[in-house]
Amino acid sequence: MGEFVVCPACGTRIKAGRPYCLRCFAALPDADARPPIWESLGLSRGHQMTIAIVSSVIVLALVGVIWSTWPARPDDEARPIASQNRAPARAAARPAADAPERTDAAPAADVEEIAAGRTRELTAEARASLEAARVSYEQALTRAPDDPEVLNNLGRTLAQLNQPDEALARFERAVALAPNDARYHANLARAAAALGQAGRATEQYREAARLLPEDYATRYTLAVALQRSGDHEAALPEFERAIALAPADASPHRAYAVSLEQLGRGSDAVREYRRYLEMRPSAPDASKLRAHIEMLGAAQP
Repeated sequence: MGEFVVCPACGTRIKAGRPYCLRCFAALPDADARPPIWESLGLSRGHQMTIAIVSSVIVLALVGVIWSTWPARPDDEARPIASQNRAPARAAARPAADAPERTDAAPAADVEEIAAGRTRELTAEARASLEAARVSYEQALTRAPDDPEVLNNLGRTLAQLNQPDEALARFERAVALAPNDARYHANLARAAAALGQAGRATEQYREAARLLPEDYATRYTLAVALQRSGDHEAALPEFERAIALAPADASPHRAYAVSLEQLGRGSDAVREYRRYLEMRPSAPDASKLRAHIEMLGAAQP
């Protein structure tokens, strides 16, 4: 505690500790209390107001910056999670998503391409981008040779570059390192299909469906793979499961009808063809399919 304090009213020096001035009875300040910073700095009233205004402007500007850069609120629409075994994200960016990761209704043409292991024609720009991604993944692989996600990403890039044999080796290694990731099995299946290994492709698609039993695209792709291999009997329950998982998609009904027809179940095939046309009355093949339904129906007892 200080020895003396100065009365703010009359200027008399009073011994510290007294609550009132002995001369004018004004309240005395606490000797240990620190004066306001503007008093210690000797700032005038005008200076104080200037500092307050500038501080307010700075605060408002910061609020505006934070508001404008705040992340946008995501849509309220639910986004399905395709894989329960998704690996953590890596430093390298991924190319386009794999088919097994899709849980929305996949167009029939897409599933046909996936099941057959076909790749689409690349533009020069797309090829250059994929080549750059390949180099990036190969460099990452030298630092982490047993990282299944890097192997998978490199395999996908090679597959898109129409190098299924090299892609197959990467997917095989990824599956060996992480056998419970359905994406790796599905990618291995697609590479095997591209190399004409239908039996192995079907086996890997089936394993992917086992790991993702509620994933529509994986189940549908397995059904189409079985159909393409000629095993229509095994394809039927897979089509039925795909239809149950995505009742709003017309494509499985048409594919299901094909296998039913191949097995001699003409009336059931007609039912599924008609269901397809009810859901897609303006489909490109609608007129041809209606003629086929009439011919097929006429042949039934």
